[in-house]
Order: sequence, then C-alpha cells, then structure tokens
Amino acid sequence: MKTSIRLAFFSLVFAATGVHAQDSIVTEQQRQHMEDAVVQAIPLGKIMGMAAAQNPSWPVSKDSKLDAGRLACLRQNLDEASYRRVVRKRVTDYSVNEPKRFAGDLALLEGDGGKLFAKAIMGGAQSQMGGKAFDSKAMLANESPRALMGMLSIANDPQYAPLRALLGLDSAVGDGQADNRGVGRRAGMTLMMPALIDAMDTCKVGFQDI
Repeated sequence: MKTSIRLAFFSLVFAATGVHAQDSIVTEQQRQHMEDAVVQAIPLGKIMGMAAAQNPSWPVSKDSKLDAGRLACLRQNLDEASYRRVVRKRVTDYSVNEPKRFAGDLALLEGDGGKLFAKAIMGGAQSQMGGKAFDSKAMLANESPRALMGMLSIANDPQYAPLRALLGLDSAVGDGQADNRGVGRRAGMTLMMPALIDAMDTCKVGFQDI
C-alpha cells in the first residue's frame, strides 16, 4: 500500500473513531436539561412541599421529641433546592457511567411521554395525600398515542432500566396499583434520603430524634 493511500486510510479511521467518541461526550447543557427533566418526571420537591403543608410535624413522627427550632430547620432544608442537589449529583454520575445512552434517554424524558409520566407520578401522589382515587382515564383524555407509548417505555421497557434507576425507580411500574405505590415510595426514599441526611447534619438532628 502506498504511503499516501495508507495515510489517507488511517486518517479516515481516526476521523470515524473521533466522531464516535464525540457522540459519547455529554455536555454541561445536556446535564442541566436532564436535571430539569428528572425533577419534572419525579417532582419530589413539590411532593415534599405538599407533605409539609399537610402535616406540621413532617418529616418526623408525631410522637417525636424534636424541638421546634430543629424541626423548622429540617423542614427548611427539605425543599426543591435540596432535591435538585441530589438530582444534580445523580445526573453527573449518569453522564459518566452512561454517556452513550444519555442523549437518547434525555430526548425520551423531555418528550411528550416524559411529560405524561410526570403527570401520572404527580397525580398518584396527590391522590394518596388527598384520599381521592386517581383518574387515569381523565389524565389520558387529551393525550396522543405517541405520548402514551413514551410513558410506557419509561415505566416498563427493559431497555430503559438504567433510566428508571436514575429516577430512583428500583423496578418497572406495572399495572397493580398497590405494587406501583410501593415502587413510588421506594423511589421517594431513594431520592429523599441523601437530602434528609444533609438536612440532619445541618440541623444537628440524630436518628434518635426523629
């Protein structure tokens, strides 16, 4: 093979591998968009706010002996900002561990299916707190089949198990309402626990206090 041809061949190979590597790089803008998408899909900050508004002793038990000052401190440190810090760390780790799937997962979560998934999660939380049955038919009334397919992909498709793990979901979301509540509670604990630990450290609260 002539030198000029060989150099051209290696240049093409390098260019091709370079494009492939570039495609796997996650940008800061993508990470920020994913942070917003996760917060929308699992609106734990809003849910914590709803819980705090309904229960003046939240997040401790009613028989807790925690003083009012440290309870107020806990509640102030369990908000949207604290939840976003947890999500930001998880998204950063995801961008390092799953760079090749990051863009596709982001597109799915930002699409109509992701928005519908967020409505379902929030509707379920409001139903549980308000004691009203969740009306899934009403939720789907004006949604497109494509949005429903996207939501089901996020919730159930084995291909998106890593994305569900990012969202704090330890398993697929099935058809059983009781099972789904269990999945939702575990997701809430997975995402809330780091924020709770930080709040407890900040407010000098031990587990014996709650």
